[in-house]
Amino acid sequence: KLFAGLPTLAEGPLPAEDISRRFAAVDIALMPFVDGISTRRTSMMTAQHGVATVGLHGRLTDPMLRDHAGEAFLLADAPDHTGFCDHARYLAGHSDRRVALGKAASELYDREFSWSRVSERLLCELSRRGIA
Repeated sequence: KLFAGLPTLAEGPLPAEDISRRFAAVDIALMPFVDGISTRRTSMMTAQHGVATVGLHGRLTDPMLRDHAGEAFLLADAPDHTGFCDHARYLAGHSDRRVALGKAASELYDREFSWSRVSERLLCELSRRGIA
């Protein structure tokens, strides 16, 4: 009901390339998950590839994401629909802020979630445990 009356496009499952192209065309990714954004949500992680994001902070929001709120994306406390919409309206009118958030989100993703960073942490942990 939060987005009632807004036009939507629901095409169903798409190949990865098509999803990537569509996401690249988005100005603002809206993540109104009532339990909060999370690194376990692929849509949230996809948005971190340079798309300004508005989400909700809830019980599933990772501490690391909370630490970067306001820098790499904007969050309202769940279920603050007014705050969520205020953030979205603000970004709709401020392209410079959208660009800054998208850039910071990409940097966060590269620093924490890129394949090279994840594999590096995995190898360090395996080594620490004497497995590798």
